[in-house]
Amino acid sequence: MSPAPTRTASMEKTLVQAKMLEKTMTKDLEEYVTQQINDETYDMEANLALLKIYQFFPDEANADIILKLLLKALSEMPSNAFVLSTYLIPERFHQKKEVETVKDLHQMLEECRFQEFWNSAYLKDIPNIPGFESAVRDYAYNVLAISHQRCEESLASTVLKLNGNALKLFLKNKNASLADGIVTFPLSEFSQRRTQEVHSTIDVGYVARVF
Repeated sequence: MSPAPTRTASMEKTLVQAKMLEKTMTKDLEEYVTQQINDETYDMEANLALLKIYQFFPDEANADIILKLLLKALSEMPSNAFVLSTYLIPERFHQKKEVETVKDLHQMLEECRFQEFWNSAYLKDIPNIPGFESAVRDYAYNVLAISHQRCEESLASTVLKLNGNALKLFLKNKNASLADGIVTFPLSEFSQRRTQEVHSTIDVGYVARVF
């Protein structure tokens, strides 16, 4: 019998992905979700694999984990992680109030309705995910920075849900300047890369009209 051919890197990845879709991996992947929450990290491939297992084995689906997965994906805006996750949620969960709530929050962020997002009563109904609000605030800042060279302090305060010294410190950490009630955003190689990323999912012209 001839020896088995040497596995390529692509084949190894395929085998790993196949193993991740086994029912026996459910508990490990669910525990990994908890680890991501505690560590404030995100592994889209592993999380989507868990949702695929839920699709194949609906009885294994955990509503609490699904909700946390959606919130973690939402904190990755403007990534398409949230949309991909919703495609994989077992059908019976789509009508659940908790899932509808997170989908509504996503719609607000996608449409740059930041004031509505921050004031939404929905935020009181979702599980506490460490780093969630900070991640959303970073996303809101990036949207504001690519749609404006300068803006009034009041607008930045509304979009970021910060005021006073907290707003000044946040902007300072982003290398943005605040003087005489006007915020000036920095132009840098980093911000240009972020612009390209956000442009892929956001109509900046629409953002400007919203603001």
